[in-house]
Amino acid sequence: FSQRVVAQTLASLGLAHLTPLLATASNWEEELSLEDQQRIGFVRALLQKPRWILMHEATSALSSEAESELLDRLRDSLPESALIIITHRAMEKRFERRIVVRAR
Repeated sequence: FSQRVVAQTLASLGLAHLTPLLATASNWEEELSLEDQQRIGFVRALLQKPRWILMHEATSALSSEAESELLDRLRDSLPESALIIITHRAMEKRFERRIVVRAR
């Protein structure tokens, strides 16, 4: 991806502050907040446009407003992609279909 496209996608998801660091190698898991790491996952999905997106607690560090905004962005930008989310948060109103797994 061009640096321009990556920078635009970062900015559109609230990560413009990372644009100057695109050419920097670092242990980003230690450098970035969990919220920024989770937002980067959304950036990757928007750039790569996969047919299937599997997310496990991928929004746990986000506010409910930010979570809604990012999930809406995925839905609108990648309408052909299937999104599978494993989470403890209530999301029954957000999706057309859901599977609930309960322990006995």
